[in-house]
Amino acid sequence: LAGGAHLDVARLAESKSLGFLLGFAPAAWVASPARAADAEVPRRPSVRAVGRALAAMFAAHGVILVLGSGWLARSIGASAALEHGVLPYLPGALVKSVLAGAVTLAVRRR
Repeated sequence: LAGGAHLDVARLAESKSLGFLLGFAPAAWVASPARAADAEVPRRPSVRAVGRALAAMFAAHGVILVLGSGWLARSIGASAALEHGVLPYLPGALVKSVLAGAVTLAVRRR
């Protein structure tokens, strides 16, 4: 795509990361309750609303990791896919979700 290259669908289908890329669309749908929960809260969000938003964010990360590791497992096996495609990313997913919740709280309190 960059530099005038064309999209090679066959090569993309062979990619080990295709599952992770395809996981973003359903993850966005799963995370949409986080946006809805944020929209319905007053200036001071309740613990319940923040909990719902965090749960939606965690679930969205889960969708990406499950679809991505499932696709990855086709080429390297399930155990290796879990070890290399899921476990290293769990801490980052946790931190991103908590930071997103903290930003949501900070913005709502302004």
